[in-house]
Amino acid sequence: MPRLTEVPLAISSPVKGDNWLFINQSTNEYHFFTMFFTGMKLWRGERFAFDNIKLNDEMDEMLDGDPKINESYFNYKDTLYAVANGTVLHMVDGRPENRGDARDITFANLDEYAGNYLVLDIGNSRYAFYAHCVPNEFMVTKGETVKEGDPIALLGNSGNSTGPHLHFQITDGPHIFFSNGLPFVIKKYTKIGKSETGPSSPVVYTNAMMEEQTVISF
Repeated sequence: MPRLTEVPLAISSPVKGDNWLFINQSTNEYHFFTMFFTGMKLWRGERFAFDNIKLNDEMDEMLDGDPKINESYFNYKDTLYAVANGTVLHMVDGRPENRGDARDITFANLDEYAGNYLVLDIGNSRYAFYAHCVPNEFMVTKGETVKEGDPIALLGNSGNSTGPHLHFQITDGPHIFFSNGLPFVIKKYTKIGKSETGPSSPVVYTNAMMEEQTVISF
């Protein structure tokens, strides 16, 4: 589906605070060209997804300490928030987390790649996915109604994750892989730098999507 025909949904940020680095967005082929073929259909659930991590004030490190330990990472166990009013449609919990520097992780089932995850039904056939969450730390239950900005989970390192981060996407169906990604913008954020060049003068944006490698405050 051509991207120019789709009107992005304006949402709140799933994270809060300073020094958030947004990577692997639709301007980067990592997620945009990920496809799954099943039932004679081609699915592109991740095409507008992003990953995010947190940097130090100098914007040149994402951890302080042993990289094998999840707690060394600045974003580990940060709170995740509802991006819109909605209902908790589905949750998977209890899956173990990876070591902080784990690589070449394999899984028996496709569903395991998301680790511990949560799906919000935010209306009009739109579903918000939060993947790689900390196990046994969800702040909501299946079927619960949430409001925009409500805390719902903690950022973790479960599933197909090589370090603590949030994988976030919005799709037109309730399955994290067998659906198609929908474009979205963040209602308000402040660009404070880029990972390649470091801090810069703050610039406030409204109803926009971050550039690849942009460092943001909310």
